[in-house]
Amino acid sequence: MKRAAMVVGTLAHVAVAIPRRGVGSIALVMGSRRTTLPARCHQDRAIARGTEVVVIGQRGRVVLVTPFQTDDELAAQ
Repeated sequence: MKRAAMVVGTLAHVAVAIPRRGVGSIALVMGSRRTTLPARCHQDRAIARGTEVVVIGQRGRVVLVTPFQTDDELAAQ
């Protein structure tokens, strides 16, 4: 899936909740168009709808995402 490879490093929002060990979808803007892609959490965790995520890779036709954390959030951990 060429589109998925092009979005690695991109911020997106979960459009359809990603279940634990399952597939949901993310929404992002590519160029000037909003698009959705099937997505899975790279840690096999559930991610709620509306959560901001970062695309970190691809497995087949599904992009791998992780929840986005700001520097302040990371420092607070």
